[in-house]
Amino acid sequence: TLMNRYDDLINQTRSVNGIIRYNLTGLAGFLTNTNPTNLEEAPPGTTQFRNYVWHTFGFYGQDDWRATSRLTMNIGLRYEFMTQLNETNGRQAAFRNLLTDGTPTIGPTMRDRTHLNFSPRVGFAYDLMGNGRTSIRGGFGIYYDIANIGAALQQTALASEPFSADIVLTNPAPFTQLPLVFPSGGLVPQGIDYNAYQPHLMQYNLTVERQLPANLMLSISYAGSRGVHLWTILEGNPKIPTIVNGVETWTGFSPNQNQAIIASGYGSGNSVVLNTTASSSWYNSLQVVVNKRLGHGLQLVGAYTYSKLEDTWQGQTNSADCTSAGMMQSEDPRNLLLDKAPSCFDMTHNLRFNLLYHFPTMKSNGFVSKLANGWWMGNIYSVQSGYAFSPVLGGQRSNSGVLSGQPDRPDIVTAASIAANPCTSQPGQPAAGSNPCAYTPVPFNNKTAIAPHASLVSTGIVWFNPNMFELQPTTYSATAGNASGVTCTTSNVNCYIGQLGNEGRNVLRGPAFNNWDFSLVKDTRLPFLGEAGNLQFRAEFFNILNHANLAVPPASSLAVFGGSLTDKTPFSEAPGKNAGLITSTASNSRQIQFALKLLF
Repeated sequence: TLMNRYDDLINQTRSVNGIIRYNLTGLAGFLTNTNPTNLEEAPPGTTQFRNYVWHTFGFYGQDDWRATSRLTMNIGLRYEFMTQLNETNGRQAAFRNLLTDGTPTIGPTMRDRTHLNFSPRVGFAYDLMGNGRTSIRGGFGIYYDIANIGAALQQTALASEPFSADIVLTNPAPFTQLPLVFPSGGLVPQGIDYNAYQPHLMQYNLTVERQLPANLMLSISYAGSRGVHLWTILEGNPKIPTIVNGVETWTGFSPNQNQAIIASGYGSGNSVVLNTTASSSWYNSLQVVVNKRLGHGLQLVGAYTYSKLEDTWQGQTNSADCTSAGMMQSEDPRNLLLDKAPSCFDMTHNLRFNLLYHFPTMKSNGFVSKLANGWWMGNIYSVQSGYAFSPVLGGQRSNSGVLSGQPDRPDIVTAASIAANPCTSQPGQPAAGSNPCAYTPVPFNNKTAIAPHASLVSTGIVWFNPNMFELQPTTYSATAGNASGVTCTTSNVNCYIGQLGNEGRNVLRGPAFNNWDFSLVKDTRLPFLGEAGNLQFRAEFFNILNHANLAVPPASSLAVFGGSLTDKTPFSEAPGKNAGLITSTASNSRQIQFALKLLF
């Protein structure tokens, strides 16, 4: 039996003082107040203090049954649930149904759906040959994740009507006087889906183990899992696209075009940041382990995993899944499988190897033996594949309205797109014709897209070829704003019809990781300090080969293009000068340390 009490005290201060964001001009844009891209602030009267209390109860039973002398079965059942969330100050409310509710209902933040959390477990171990040297083991279990919702509750505290609110305005007018006057609109409700289901994982594995000579053990396993109802962030009030030639398209204006009724109560077209359990995951792996028990001074363990982990965005907060370039949630919340791809923490290859070796002992009581005996060395070697990531745009060229302007992914360059949009002039040439190309496009090839080379404009490595990407189509529509009573001009981005890019999620891989840590140790017995008396000298070399392990490209270098809707042709905007640039490492350079340790 396991019983827990949770007391989650939250005091959000994120937007109380206001946040003004500027574009890639960085400090210069801030100092000159040039084109702020985003304003976030909490209106007067907002309180973001919450104190949630709830309990969990878990009960577990298990039995091992020796069916035969060679077969043992393991059977178990866990049942666990949580009590209703309770905010001790009464500051709790929820939209019970986003399609029908015009205002939130005062009461529980989330419906309790944990009372059917029955988790069966079954496993077996079979002695294949009957001599104890070869075994087959397998198992299956369902594992619920209950009560781990602190991050989601923080999101709820940030903006849950009627107690708190968060206003986000995209492309506000420059602020020219103090005190700042914040315009109305831009309300972004956010919080837990009242009808969220219970996240759970179905895990399964099959292992063959074989005892080999020289104290060696070999284990080969298949291990997999299927995640269901995982936490994710979605746009809760998506704009419904128009289908043009089989492609989803959006305009900037969207009166009566949003899915949720709450838009009528909080301003047409507003985003809703929804914490819900709509995500899934798929994991499959081959795992090989070689283990040598200590013998003749040698001990080692080697573990290799070949795996694939796919999902459809995970996490309870914006940017929890991938931290790349401000892309925070699924591009199309009505079709999450569009984003099914390798997870941000997927590793295709993962090798870990450690080895200890105690040098032979000289049988002597002389001074030389004191110096020669007690030496041993340790090694830890790590190699793994790079993590997946996605190049993106600097803005929302699609006009899809997800998260009030979340960046899109671009198109990939193909031979067909180059043929359909032939360059009438190339970079470095005078602009000519109807399609002067700002860069030389290169057809996308996954095998050659990763092309590390030194940056010409700053210190760092350009990891991928940005010329393999292009702007997705956009079209100006003089009638796009008619329903909103707005006269369209070519400079009004809301008057453009856009669509999502065709680049898949996480199509590229970051740098691999390679590291060897080495230690040399001498133990010298000190009998006068007692049975455990020992003086230990350690020389430790971290990253002994001084290998430069590059980090994944940061968010600032994953925005390949600005993505302006007024750039009409695919190659009309050159990649940013920092596109694909890596300026940091994932591990330290070689570090050496010495130590003396006295044990008694």
